[in-house]
Amino acid sequence: MKRFLLLPVVLLAVGSSIFAGGGKESDEAAAASSEPKNLIIAVQDLPQAAISAMAENSNVAIRIDFSVEENLIQTDYYDNYKLKPGLAESWELVDEKTLRFKLRKGVKFHNGEKMTAEDVAFTFGKERLLSENAPGRAVAASFLSNIESVTAIDDYTVEIKGKNPDALFVTRFANFPSQIISKKGYEDAGSWEEFGRKPVGTGPYKVTEYTDGQRIVIERFADYWGGDVAAVDRVEFRKVPELATRIAGLRSGEFDIITEVPPDQAEAVNKMSGVSVVGGPIRTIYGMFFDETSNTPMADPRIREALTLSIDRRLLVDTLFGGYTTIPNNWQMKLFGDMYLEDYPGLEYNPRRAKELMKEAGYHGEKIVYRILPGYYTMEQIVSEAVTQMWQDVGFNVELQVKENWNQILEDNDERNIFNGSFSAYYPDPVGQFWRRFGPATGGAYGGLWTNPDEFVKLGSVLETNYDLNARRDAFEKMMDIFNKDPKGVYLYNLPMIYGVRDGVKWNALPIEGMDLTKAALEL
Repeated sequence: MKRFLLLPVVLLAVGSSIFAGGGKESDEAAAASSEPKNLIIAVQDLPQAAISAMAENSNVAIRIDFSVEENLIQTDYYDNYKLKPGLAESWELVDEKTLRFKLRKGVKFHNGEKMTAEDVAFTFGKERLLSENAPGRAVAASFLSNIESVTAIDDYTVEIKGKNPDALFVTRFANFPSQIISKKGYEDAGSWEEFGRKPVGTGPYKVTEYTDGQRIVIERFADYWGGDVAAVDRVEFRKVPELATRIAGLRSGEFDIITEVPPDQAEAVNKMSGVSVVGGPIRTIYGMFFDETSNTPMADPRIREALTLSIDRRLLVDTLFGGYTTIPNNWQMKLFGDMYLEDYPGLEYNPRRAKELMKEAGYHGEKIVYRILPGYYTMEQIVSEAVTQMWQDVGFNVELQVKENWNQILEDNDERNIFNGSFSAYYPDPVGQFWRRFGPATGGAYGGLWTNPDEFVKLGSVLETNYDLNARRDAFEKMMDIFNKDPKGVYLYNLPMIYGVRDGVKWNALPIEGMDLTKAALEL
């Protein structure tokens, strides 16, 4: 089984020892080293409305924002998700509900303003997050709803208080969507929407162009606090929906990197002259959401359980993915560390039991609608068609409907029964994946997909607020037991993210949605 594929990074100075000794070759190398280095990345899609973290939660936005906005604490994806100083040089958990940060001095935003505690307080303040009608609440609610107040103690000290104890209090500020933004940059933008398109952060690249539906450009930020780490001068993310066009452009040299290479075609691309593939499973489970509130059979938990039992995940992975991904052990990932329940069973493929549940529920062929947005996720349409056939084989009358955008997918009516989703582990813990996606906050954010059982919510509170490892493990196990019988969605496999890279580009693909475009990962 192929695991995550990484190209080696060889950090060679342009025009180095190969041209040693002077002469014409040396002069040419020196000239080449001074030429701007540009990168063109052909993507299958661009953000719907924004790049900024608190404005949009999508794979296509995160891959760009990774270079633009930064956190108080850094997550080191090269070193087992360890937490390291970022925009804060240190932090202290004063008590179970109080976290204090000492900010790094000399950090500049892309607009030239120096970062202070006032910017941090504004990032999480009433105008963006804490007031009832704040525009950032829709995206941030399932991550940061425990914040009660953020106070600038002095120019470089910030204190954040939580409403309740939080087992993931520190981790939340090392991950999405707690990236820090410039207060002045936000105010100068004039609106939430405009700032979202051109956020003013502290990252090694700054946004210089946002053209709806066409391209987004980021450029090297010369005053980056971390030094000269940007690997290139300019990066253009260009929307190219058609896979064949992306591959052709990669082979011709028009594109340097392309996204969303289907696993069933990865080997063929890898054998093409002048290109190769990198990537593999990321920290995301791919699956579906169920809407139990519609006036359809989906209101019955037995029908939803039968749907989960009718899917042959092994057949999907072996037939369509050629070893480029794996099947998760239920709603968990090994990156959970001590919270990973090694012996907890995954969902079985049991069409016989599915049919029994359908009979018990009195199902008589009523239509169930499954909405998809082809091309957004890797092989979305092919996988959706295969799963639809599996459901039809056990007797479900599932109608696959192809939509043009997310507004159509999420339209709240009796035909919003099933739709695809990604379940990213933004924190290496079930709070950052399972509870975040299936707790009350997410169900409500989508317009009321479900009502959580009281016991599930109580256990979720233990998972979030209790610092005792055994108590948290026990709560997580019981939550999955409840969910298996009353599912609000279903998992399929670990989402693979595979890229095509032209020869001459050395790039490491991280096991996350973001693309690292610093010298640690990229060399032209």
